[in-house]
Amino acid sequence: MSKLLKIFLLLTSSCVFLNADEQALSEVLATQTNDEYQIQKSMEARIRLSYEELPLSDKDTMGIVGIHYDIFPFESLPYLYSGLGIYGAATGKEGGFFALGYTLGAKYPVLESTYLDAGLFIGGGGGSNETFPGPGLMTRAHFGVEQKYKNTAFKLGIARTDFPETLNSQYAEDYHAYVGIAIDNDAWENIASSENLQLAPFDGTYHLLRISPSVMYYKIDDKPTKRADRYSGDEAYQADMTLLGIQVERFVDENIFLSFEAYGAGKNAAGYATIHTGAGYVLPITSYLNWENKLLLGLAGDGRIDTGGGLIVQPMTGLSVPLSDSLSLKSMIGRTYAPDGRLSATTVDMALSWQATAPSAKKGMYKFDTKKLSSLSWNMASGVKFYRPDASVKQSNGTAFDETLGLVGFDLGVPLNDYLDAIGNTYWAASGNIGSYAEGMFGLKAHTKPLTRFKISPMISAEGGVAGGGSMEVDGVLCQVTTGVSIPTKLGFDVELNAGRVQTTGTSFMADVYTLKLNWKQISLFKN
Repeated sequence: MSKLLKIFLLLTSSCVFLNADEQALSEVLATQTNDEYQIQKSMEARIRLSYEELPLSDKDTMGIVGIHYDIFPFESLPYLYSGLGIYGAATGKEGGFFALGYTLGAKYPVLESTYLDAGLFIGGGGGSNETFPGPGLMTRAHFGVEQKYKNTAFKLGIARTDFPETLNSQYAEDYHAYVGIAIDNDAWENIASSENLQLAPFDGTYHLLRISPSVMYYKIDDKPTKRADRYSGDEAYQADMTLLGIQVERFVDENIFLSFEAYGAGKNAAGYATIHTGAGYVLPITSYLNWENKLLLGLAGDGRIDTGGGLIVQPMTGLSVPLSDSLSLKSMIGRTYAPDGRLSATTVDMALSWQATAPSAKKGMYKFDTKKLSSLSWNMASGVKFYRPDASVKQSNGTAFDETLGLVGFDLGVPLNDYLDAIGNTYWAASGNIGSYAEGMFGLKAHTKPLTRFKISPMISAEGGVAGGGSMEVDGVLCQVTTGVSIPTKLGFDVELNAGRVQTTGTSFMADVYTLKLNWKQISLFKN
């Protein structure tokens, strides 16, 4: 536990994402009149993708895809970046390997369009018992060169991966080549100022953003689908599956959008997860009905589902019905295939979509007319979580847990009022011999306004969700209640400390839970 905690504090203390004026900005927005302006500044950000192959043994390799979102938040150190990332298996035999974590790095210019890039990723996750059984902790250091062309950079370099304390004795720390691509994607950083700055009105472009909580259903084809040869020795059929997830779509024009989606399975396939990305097209039929199509590629597996190396293809078509300017209902049907595995299923998803038009970030400082735009407050936290299972709790192999379990992850929250937030989070195994365990939960957090001269806020949270993987025996819904305090800092984020209880509705897992999170507040602008 101490090793994981030290790593988390080292990374997060070195990569503060936001400036220290967030609270001041909230106070300014609360007192502004319709004739005043909101002042914002954009900072450099990017979406970074990579591919590399890891040696599982002398004979087998696993190709993994990395998906990262990096920001460059330090004005005095413009070459440093930090962000969140996830790695997932795409080729080989180990579909279902995933690792989620944090990145800290530097991108330094050596020529006009050529950069050296070095960084460190630390995260948690895992795959099947054939991959990297053990605690789940993954580290990856990289050094490479990137050549930039307009807003896109092509990357080539050397990476070293390590899975500390893995039980896979055939795997050794290795150096291997990686290739990648990075796409500029400036992000807004909020600045509040009481000075009468002479700023130009924002003259950039706007884009439509759509966010959709979704339920997805797999109607499994009538054939063996589980990776029976690795688990039972016999062919195994898989029951139909239900997944919960979220879709984030950004429109590049009135009809075409780019999509990123993430899902986790509950009943019949605990431990199965999938991440999709792709493009789609919306065709209005009437003012009350749209025809939508999309093609997604993704990484998926585990839960004993045979996805081969992990790559899946998912074409979908369906209809959406606008309910208001910002809400719509969407239903789509299609197919899910694993080109290198047994999984194939007719797929249906239902989603409630929220959409809004936002300014595309543009470097510099600008003013925004509050009569034309409104603000949305939200917050994000990175953190570590520790479980101390009850003595009666057993692993799936029948043995008791003999150590504290550690996880890494992040939270998203949206204030509903001054005292209540809607929250969602995901956490992945990083210590305690439960590699490949992952969980996702939604819930509510109640809190007071800051108390005492130290501005400490007591809070209580209640959450529920799905979980699975590793040696964890998870039956039913995972439920968690915690209470704690939030302590502000002068570095732009709040420190949250919580303690409580977690257990499944089927009572197979019960534990005390402790969390440490760094939480920062954001305000996004949207057209009225």
